[in-house]
Amino acid sequence: MTLITLLCLAASPTHDLVMSRAPQRFTTHDRPTNAHETTHFLVGSSAGFDGATVHRLTDPGLTTAQVDAFVRARGYRHATYFPTAETRGHRSAFWIVGEASGYLAGAKTAEEDTNSGAFVPASDWVSGVAEFGHYLHAYADAYRFHQPAIFAADTAFHNFLASWTAEAKRVFLANAARFPLAEQGVLFQQWANK
Repeated sequence: MTLITLLCLAASPTHDLVMSRAPQRFTTHDRPTNAHETTHFLVGSSAGFDGATVHRLTDPGLTTAQVDAFVRARGYRHATYFPTAETRGHRSAFWIVGEASGYLAGAKTAEEDTNSGAFVPASDWVSGVAEFGHYLHAYADAYRFHQPAIFAADTAFHNFLASWTAEAKRVFLANAARFPLAEQGVLFQQWANK
């Protein structure tokens, strides 16, 4: 009984942070998925989450097609998200920031729970970080290309991108072997030098 209590106490601080701050919560899935989905409520439509801090951001109004033009490698999630974004109500490509935030929260939860012994890896959790890292940097490239003056002055976005990237790289490099998926290395290489 004591061991179970200690494992629960040692489980993911990222999961607990997301769940304590979001106005609505998902609790019907495994903890990484709950953290991912609940992060969407945490960030809403005007913020990004770097795994520790919520950054209030301004939507520059890019379209998904504008961002997709900068995507060099398409992972398996691409077909789920990009072609249907507008039909799902995403008139702006800002949804990419929210998905990158969610995938990082889920990956960190899986990492922290696994490190504490409270979660046994049964599925991939870091390929979402690898894939959406590429899409998030494609978003930044499209933003820089289509709105260079606004991009240059958007310190909130630059701070978010830098902190998200640093933590996502750390999580990916520490966990890629524990949560394997064949394409994740190719996707990570698209933004590994950022």
